[in-house]
Amino acid sequence: MNYFLIKERAYRELTQKLQEVTNKAGALVSRMEPPASPQWLDSRLVCRALNISKRTLQYYRESGKLPFSFIGGKVFFHVPDIVRVLEANKNNPEKP
Repeated sequence: MNYFLIKERAYRELTQKLQEVTNKAGALVSRMEPPASPQWLDSRLVCRALNISKRTLQYYRESGKLPFSFIGGKVFFHVPDIVRVLEANKNNPEKP
């Protein structure tokens, strides 16, 4: 095993540079990660995601099929509720 002796000042500079590299790498990784998906979607986004009309979405609200929140004159849908409704209505044909 080999040992190297360095001056304290050089050691401090080296650790400082390593910390800078670590911080920059962390910043790059955080920019590369996809943004978190929103937990709430407005009517327009739900219609687009489900490929349905505004009237069909209104029917789902009125019939209680899809829970919603009404805030400031705008309707919002919770993503887990949408997923739950989709899962409950999934067509799963039996395989022979």
